[in-house]
Amino acid sequence: MANYNFYLKQPYVSQKYNNKQQPKHDKKRLNPKETRVYLYVTKSRKEIIRLKTEIKILPKLWDFKNGKVKDQSINSKYINDLLTKYKDKIERLYNEIRTEHPNRNFKDIKNELETFNKTGTSPFYDEKNKTFFDAFDEFLEIKEREYAPRTIQKFKTLKNSLESFDKYLTFEKIDLRFYDKYKNHLQTKKATGRQKTREEGKQDGLLNATTAKYISSLKSFMNWSLERKYHTNIEFLKKSFDAKRTLKNKPKEEIVTLRINELKKLYNHDLSQNKRLEKIKDVFCFACFTGQRWSDIERFNKKDIHGNWWSFTSYKTGDEIDVPLNGYMEPAMEILKKYDFDLPIISSQKFNEYLKQVGEKAGLNRVVKVTRYSGQKEIITERPLYKFMSSHMGRRTCVSLLLNVENMKINKVMEITGHKDFKTLSKYLDKDKEALENSISKTKGIYSDIIHLNTGT
Repeated sequence: MANYNFYLKQPYVSQKYNNKQQPKHDKKRLNPKETRVYLYVTKSRKEIIRLKTEIKILPKLWDFKNGKVKDQSINSKYINDLLTKYKDKIERLYNEIRTEHPNRNFKDIKNELETFNKTGTSPFYDEKNKTFFDAFDEFLEIKEREYAPRTIQKFKTLKNSLESFDKYLTFEKIDLRFYDKYKNHLQTKKATGRQKTREEGKQDGLLNATTAKYISSLKSFMNWSLERKYHTNIEFLKKSFDAKRTLKNKPKEEIVTLRINELKKLYNHDLSQNKRLEKIKDVFCFACFTGQRWSDIERFNKKDIHGNWWSFTSYKTGDEIDVPLNGYMEPAMEILKKYDFDLPIISSQKFNEYLKQVGEKAGLNRVVKVTRYSGQKEIITERPLYKFMSSHMGRRTCVSLLLNVENMKINKVMEITGHKDFKTLSKYLDKDKEALENSISKTKGIYSDIIHLNTGT
């Protein structure tokens, strides 16, 4: 096992004193010029690898005790993060060499680390044999030019989770045994963020649906890296490697949406005394009437309006979407005209924060009960409707109302929303019991024949 520490190349310079009161001698003082940071990999007193980093720093800004830039220094977090990532990369490579070649002597390992430090590759590590996390970094860098920011954040969250689970994870470790252990790790994860809002005793562990998303994202990365020949492991392709199995024998998770009377109440609620909240309300209602993804609403362009049609290319799928702004969707056109076809968009985080205030002021207080699962543990949440409100609820509300209240055909709703199949579409549905009762009451069934018989027709 080796130790990893950062040191400065030349932290001190000498200054000479020579006067009657003080004998001639050298005294050290901090170097006033920037000096390079080195990483020392130390196995023993005689086995040390000295690796040059690309970082230079003023010694007065260096925390000699902890081997990093002082926290109060400008850009300290950024520089320290760079140093940490560099150290982790060297540490992973060192441990992989020791694991796969336990008999390799220290001199050869030193040569490989020094070669890697200079060229970015080594006899052990090359472009066709990237470490798991280096390949993940490349994946993120490439996909940032293709995916929406929220999708990229999802993969970054997965990477952080995997690193906390196994800092030295390799492609070869991704098998069903890893799947079982990692899934258990997620479903017993200590409570953070929204988990802490659950009832006492049920805070730990991610929800099954969230666990399934982590596994699905991991499979996407594994498939991407397999296609680029960074590994040959196909264990992740097995049918058993699917976290959706955790959802079996569980009721369908509820999707929270607005009912038609609640949407009408919200749309007509006067918020003119608070312009910020009025804008939030209007943009959310626009989403409720059009049923489009938030990424497309954020990118709304007046040039995409042609008469009563909103025609654009979906940011997520690249498909051509045509939305007729009449009938149920007619209020969306009114909202556009109100803002001269320039929707007042803000960041999704702030939008969701203010939207809950809008819902509360509009009196959307219907108590909503939502049941989720973490492993076999049932998580029940009961809150007023406005606390569930978010930008994505607009799309869900539109789908639910078009299908359940307006009785539009599924294929026509899919044309408008851009969903590919009913299975995907159905998860946005909120079962509207009132609409269901109204629909079934209009049917006749066997009574139709009885009426005919009694009347002789």
